[in-house]
Amino acid sequence: MIITREVQKRLEDFQPDYVFTYRDLNLPAETSESIIKMLNRLAGEGYLAKISKGRFYKPKERVRNVETQTRRVGEGFVGKERKAHRIFDRLLRL
Repeated sequence: MIITREVQKRLEDFQPDYVFTYRDLNLPAETSESIIKMLNRLAGEGYLAKISKGRFYKPKERVRNVETQTRRVGEGFVGKERKAHRIFDRLLRL
């Protein structure tokens, strides 16, 4: 099995704006290091966007300004996470 082809094939199957980790590719565990390096390289080239360590998403179009796009998507996750923490804190106070 050639990992590069397998990863590219599986990435093509993902819907645009799909958030994933290398585990979602369902490839053998012994290839995880190679897969992670490839995903990081694709993120650097703008074909994927890296949200945080180990989390990527497939944009609808190639990302031209990777840093801005990643920040925008990441802020969406952080915002939701902060909101969840505030709700949880309120429940604990009851």
